[in-house]
Amino acid sequence: MLDRLHRDGPATSASLARALDLNTGATSYDLRELARHGFVEEMPDRAHGRERWWRAVPADIRFPRRSA
Repeated sequence: MLDRLHRDGPATSASLARALDLNTGATSYDLRELARHGFVEEMPDRAHGRERWWRAVPADIRFPRRSA
């Protein structure tokens, strides 16, 4: 999901669920968890009724290499 948001831009949980062949309830939960940890954010200006739009937060999320 996160990769898809980075690559394709903002989306709703329903559109992500369809694109990734996932359950919409699980997709909504996962997006809220990603938001809680700062990986995605809601876009209130694009919301319509119950439809919530999400976008990836630009960040470097690579892990440092382990030293040998």
